[in-house]
Parts: sequence; C-alpha cells; structure tokens
Amino acid sequence: MLTIYIFRFYVNKYNSTLNEEDKIALNVGFLNTKKGTIIMYSQIGILLFGFIFHLIMHPQSSIFTLLVGFSLTIQLFVKRKDDKKMYEYISKLS
Repeated sequence: MLTIYIFRFYVNKYNSTLNEEDKIALNVGFLNTKKGTIIMYSQIGILLFGFIFHLIMHPQSSIFTLLVGFSLTIQLFVKRKDDKKMYEYISKLS
C-alpha cells in the first residue's frame, strides 16, 4: 500500500501545476458505472435463459452449465465490489 501513497503523492504534485481540464482524474471502474451494472444484470438474464434452454435440450449436463455461468457472474460482482472499495480508499488519500 505504500506504493499507492507514493503514486498518489506524485499525481497530486503533478495536478497542482495544471489547470482543471489537464489534471489526472480518478474514475470509478467500468463495472461500477451505470452501463457496467446494466451489462452485469443483463448477463444474469442471458445466463438464466441459456440455462433453461440447455435444460430443455440436454438435461443431463445442465447443472455444470449453470455452475460455470454462475461462477463467472459471481466473479464479476466480487471484482466490482473490490474496485469500488479501492476507489473509495484512494479517494480518501487526497
């Protein structure tokens, strides 16, 4: 975490010499934006549709499909949470 402090120090030092439009700005990650949230919830809808379709066509292997899709979706939500936590942490440094 020391490297974050050092990096933030130099970003603040650089920003202090510039006008507002040329400064380095801290932005939230894509998954925490409105578009990212819509995409993640759309992915859940597509996953459910795909699971139901797969259940009808190949019921013997449908649980594996559900687990793979569910685990990929959960990873995105965990990444979103971690990105938001890191954004808030770095925002408090300035």
